[in-house]
Amino acid sequence: LLLLLYGLLSSCFGGNFTTNRRLAARTDESGPKVRGSPFDQRLSIYFSNPRAVSFLLTSRARAFGSGHFEWVPILDGAKLATSGAVKPPAARWMSSLFPRHIYLTARDQAMNRFVAFAMPTSLALRKLDGYAPLWRTTHDRRVLPMLVADEYCDAVFSGELSGNLGARWHGPVLRNYWDDSTVGGLVKYVPLGPRFEFPVVKASELKPPAARKFLFNMMASLDTNSARQALADSLRRIMASPDFFPKSRGGIWGLLPSRGYLHTTDTWQKALPTEMVEGQAVPTKAYRDVLLDSVFTLCPSGHNPETFRVFEACEAGSIPVVDFSTKAGACVNPWRPFVESNAPFIWVRDWSDVGTLLAVLQRDPARVARIQADVKRWYVGFMSTSARQVETSVRSHLAQWLVEAQSMGLQSAVERGRSGSDLPGAV
Repeated sequence: LLLLLYGLLSSCFGGNFTTNRRLAARTDESGPKVRGSPFDQRLSIYFSNPRAVSFLLTSRARAFGSGHFEWVPILDGAKLATSGAVKPPAARWMSSLFPRHIYLTARDQAMNRFVAFAMPTSLALRKLDGYAPLWRTTHDRRVLPMLVADEYCDAVFSGELSGNLGARWHGPVLRNYWDDSTVGGLVKYVPLGPRFEFPVVKASELKPPAARKFLFNMMASLDTNSARQALADSLRRIMASPDFFPKSRGGIWGLLPSRGYLHTTDTWQKALPTEMVEGQAVPTKAYRDVLLDSVFTLCPSGHNPETFRVFEACEAGSIPVVDFSTKAGACVNPWRPFVESNAPFIWVRDWSDVGTLLAVLQRDPARVARIQADVKRWYVGFMSTSARQVETSVRSHLAQWLVEAQSMGLQSAVERGRSGSDLPGAV
């Protein structure tokens, strides 16, 4: 009888009941790792747009976190299930088990760019789970939703957050882009971080301000915010004036570089080119090299003030210059996490006097060196705090899920066994 009960419990909890029971008993982020495994928990993350979940797809989530979590990326192709080609039956039901498929089916295809899901890899969905019950219970609370690409804070998931759709998200819900009216309680903020295409910068690559080639850079598409065009025009006038910035004199620690780097495109590009092409975005390697060689990186807002560029500049040791006043749709106080953490950026109300500001900073290399050091310290602290807050939320959620599942899972497993519907296989 004991063996039968253990088998039923193992079936309910993805064959990993013992490990998950230990997880439920240990929700603090500093606990010891599970013996024999480098991680406490492996979490699969199902997504359609890798850039939108960049922070969790690179080694940064683990490096800035406790090191006890591994995020396993799974490109979710469920949205392609009705795109013409007929798939074999097995492929059809397996693709329909992806967590996002149920939401795409129930909410409409437009949701595919706004939501990703994470869940413990050992608790994979199975055919026997059934679509309707999973939709009503958010996959038996195994799934953690993540709101991405919601740069305007459009509240597209207000029904799930409030429970008005009858499919309340039990939490936590992770989201990019801060919004005072959304973040808090159930919803946890996750910074964008650098794009997944941006290789991690090593300490050996960082240069002091005086050793860099450019005083500033701006690399951006112009169609995502009208302020970008005005800034680009201003920079072109400045760069055309040979005496605007005093020239550096070799061997004299008096002046920072005087050159600037400007590259703009008329429209935003989803895919980055591999070589420099006129009128197209800067390839990732060249873009990264410019950041590593720039004292300042101008970060005009896009659809939202929080951009990948801010984090990439910080990691490359290039001081971000950001505009504080830009609005982003319905987002309330989008800069709050940066302001409250005392981000040592160069903050401007608008870009009208950016040339004069840069000229003043150029003449004070000691101050600039201090700011660069502050930026590096802030970046590590900010990203570490964010990563560990996510881990704490995940641990708490999984522990609570296990407690609830223990009270309901056994009866469910018995019913499934009687019906003969338990088929092998997992996604």
